[in-house]
Amino acid sequence: MKLKVGIDIGSTTVKVVVLDEENKTLYQVYRRHMSQVRQAALEALRGAKEILGENEFYIAISGSAGLGVAECAGIDFVQEVFATYECVKKYQPDTDAVVELGGEDAKIIFLTGGLEERMNGHSAGFDHRGNGPAQPQPYQAVPHCLPLRGVCKNGYSAFAEPGGQ
Repeated sequence: MKLKVGIDIGSTTVKVVVLDEENKTLYQVYRRHMSQVRQAALEALRGAKEILGENEFYIAISGSAGLGVAECAGIDFVQEVFATYECVKKYQPDTDAVVELGGEDAKIIFLTGGLEERMNGHSAGFDHRGNGPAQPQPYQAVPHCLPLRGVCKNGYSAFAEPGGQ
């Protein structure tokens, strides 16, 4: 059985998911990393060790803090906006826009008529300490200059939030 492992290392959390060939979730974990990114990622992966066993698997990392870990470990990195785009295109193809609230920012991805992303500098949901609404900031356009297929290797999204969110 060939499994898929997605690791999302964001500004405040680590998420890991293991999917089987039918995209059924076999393992998932979501935890704050408290700026101990590599240690938290390893701990999150330890729980998947038994499930992975001797199975072949594809693995990718996404997230604002994931690039350095991916480079250090020699693992494919998938930019999170493109991962979101691929996932939504596959599972919810009639979607017009996606709103993603991160630990340090918030993004709106417009899908109708092409791909356009806007983001602000703080999460619209919480301040940097997780204490409630942050001061709203205007959304800024984010330029996209890389071809989508060249970034999302094998067409896999690096991570889908628990519950399909």
